[in-house]
Amino acid sequence: VIGYVLSAIILLTAFAYHFPQATKLEAAVKASPDDQASNELRALVEAPSGQWVNAFDGVVWLALIYVMVAKPFS
Repeated sequence: VIGYVLSAIILLTAFAYHFPQATKLEAAVKASPDDQASNELRALVEAPSGQWVNAFDGVVWLALIYVMVAKPFS
């Protein structure tokens, strides 16, 4: 059950954050000139929220792998 919950958290994070962020990044890349990144693109790439969400995702993935391998409560 823990594996299912962790998988659901990963999917929720993907739909709530990663897909909308990818759409914003795609629009900013298309609007940015070819020779350098625009200010909007830099702001999206360097946003602290992205670092926190990626760190959270990493911890959840590690927990999921641990639960799948170690099977702690079985």
